Amino acid sequence: MAIQRLATANALSAGDELWITPLTNESRWTQLIDWHLNLQISKSSKRKPLGNSESIGQLIKFYGLNEMQFEISKTAPVMISSSQLLPNRQTVVIPEVNNPSLWLQKTHAIWNSLCHPTLRLFLPFDLENRLSLFKELKEIFPEEASINFVRSEKPYE
Repeated sequence: MAIQRLATANALSAGDELWITPLTNESRWTQLIDWHLNLQISKSSKRKPLGNSESIGQLIKFYGLNEMQFEISKTAPVMISSSQLLPNRQTVVIPEVNNPSLWLQKTHAIWNSLCHPTLRLFLPFDLENRLSLFKELKEIFPEEASINFVRSEKPYE
């Protein structure tokens, strides 16, 4: 398994297809990435689903259909197609950072569902101090995985 820590100067350079970050309040890197993505990460955290329009509501009532309710989970990952704005294909934000092992497991699940792209992890603040990062990555990811990670930095206030 190729696990490599990237230098700060190379953090936003080309090289990996999938970038995974925590929320903006957990990492300075996410704040910088959010800026390059025209604040799509910040906007997505405030998004609320729209209800049905009045005309759709009337049609649902007329045909006796069940009205669907959409709820967005606060812990659901957000994927942004970022190839036009960053040197990668996708950026994923995983909100859950209270449990570092769970954050890495969600990272693995997303990576696996996207057919194993090259991966760059922007770690949540202080994650390296909360777990044995290399050991956890080797346990979760298969041998053929290529993982680059960027050390966490305290977010801007």
